[in-house]
Amino acid sequence: MTCFKYQITDTSTPTTETFVWFDTKDFLLRRITTKDGVNTSDMTLSYDKVSISTPSPVKSSSSSSDNTVPTQAQIDAAMQAAQDANANQ
Repeated sequence: MTCFKYQITDTSTPTTETFVWFDTKDFLLRRITTKDGVNTSDMTLSYDKVSISTPSPVKSSSSSSDNTVPTQAQIDAAMQAAQDANANQ
């Protein structure tokens, strides 16, 4: 695989040498190396194929289908119920 190789320079860590490789086809990160005089790291990355299918239809509840906004009293009651449930745990 052909890659672009870049050196990363961080002025706050001048003794650290870091390189990254991106493939020239998909521009995905493929490798990272870092040397700081004491430690060395060399990571190679690979990517599996992903398959995403359309989800099955979701049944809407009657309360969400009418597009109504809850009242402040309903919000307050829900908040109080949640606080009461947490207090009982």
